[in-house]
Amino acid sequence: MCIPTLVTHSQRDGRIPIGLAQEIAATIPNAQFMSLASDGHLLLGREPAAQEFVEAVRRFIAG
Repeated sequence: MCIPTLVTHSQRDGRIPIGLAQEIAATIPNAQFMSLASDGHLLLGREPAAQEFVEAVRRFIAG
């Protein structure tokens, strides 16, 4: 059974390297990976990347 999965990660996260998120996505069959133009470990609503994230999740759910 394949569960649709979207893995997102901030491009410049200072706590967890983006490569780790890419590896996680690579181990999940048919997972989609999306990097976000952010430097935070936690995505804040005031960041432009937050809107990008919301739009990506909506497209993912609709798809």
